[in-house]
Amino acid sequence: MSLLAAFDVEPGNSRSLSLGGCICADPDPIAAALGNPAGLSGIMSLTTEMGYQQLYNLPELSQAKFVLVHPLARGGIGMNLRSFGNDIYREIEAEISYGASLGTLASLGATVGYYWLSIQDYGSDGSASFSLGVQAKPLPNLVWGMWGRNLTEGHIGESSDPLPQETVTGLSYKVGQKLLTIFDISKEPRYPETYKFGIEAFLGSYLVARVGMQHQPDRAGLGFGVIWNAWQIDYGAATHMELGWTHSISLRWGTK
Repeated sequence: MSLLAAFDVEPGNSRSLSLGGCICADPDPIAAALGNPAGLSGIMSLTTEMGYQQLYNLPELSQAKFVLVHPLARGGIGMNLRSFGNDIYREIEAEISYGASLGTLASLGATVGYYWLSIQDYGSDGSASFSLGVQAKPLPNLVWGMWGRNLTEGHIGESSDPLPQETVTGLSYKVGQKLLTIFDISKEPRYPETYKFGIEAFLGSYLVARVGMQHQPDRAGLGFGVIWNAWQIDYGAATHMELGWTHSISLRWGTK
């Protein structure tokens, strides 16, 4: 059984949780600010999201997130703030990302982050990190992505263990405008590959249903979204074989 270490909560939000954790080739703009920054090259409007997640039904393992993405003339910029834990143990993460188009078929993005850890009676410390991602669109509805997390091997305090590092590659494919299939393979240096798969289906104009699964560790996800004009609320849940349920809810607003 694997246990969480410092900053070892995987990136994502309610939507990605229900899709098995897939995020690398996701065309969703918020996913780009949380994962592969190359996806920011295609954002069309200002979008913000606030979210809350509780891991394994334990209030002590809860986190809050705020995400903002904004289009620029030749790409897009994203900001991600996350707070995890409580007064005894607290992680705060701040990231800023930029993605730019390399033409009609590819894009490149980078993320600079700062991670701050505070443990009661033991003090606090922080570290910076750098991540890089690329996306390509070989077919009109097919997106391929690759993303390297914490390439600079930043670490907290005197520990020789770096902050979480991960290499991810993935595909997403849209079937018309109503169905998205998405697949990721991720690898951390000390662990075996993790395989993730998700399906998102639009059920009319207002409701979205999602399911997903993950192998290593084994986990199943499900969730839904409700869309009303510029607003969207998403719920996602995932069950771990040994640790139980994780629940996540988020509220999104975007300009048209």
